[in-house]
Amino acid sequence: MPRIEQSSGWRGFILPVVLGILFVAALLALHAASESSLAATLSSARVLQQRAFEASDRGLSTVAALLDQAAEDPPATQILAMPGHPTDLAEVQFRRSGSHELPSGYSAGRFVEQQFELRSTGRSLRNATSTQSLGLRRLEWRAP
Repeated sequence: MPRIEQSSGWRGFILPVVLGILFVAALLALHAASESSLAATLSSARVLQQRAFEASDRGLSTVAALLDQAAEDPPATQILAMPGHPTDLAEVQFRRSGSHELPSGYSAGRFVEQQFELRSTGRSLRNATSTQSLGLRRLEWRAP
């Protein structure tokens, strides 16, 4: 039976091929890990931004409810803690922006239109902030 001799140029060829494939697989794994880390960071930033928005919204609704229920104006600045998230808060600023008497005659002359402005800034972790403004009008009885 004739022997086939291998050429010395082909010896050790498989090792560089396998090492090249391993190198490409390692690069792909590194890229996948980097992408998942970036996605997790973006996801957590979005959650914190949503929490800041919810805090500012809750601050507006809380002070608007106080304004609706009380005869007196709420404090000019309030800091409200958010239940469930001890690191989140809302800073609500209140100001009376105007007052207009309705035209006299009939019953309209017995009321005064009050205008208010609320500005709420919600804050969460990692300096996530969200600011909302709200303008309100209220008709108040004017004593004759």
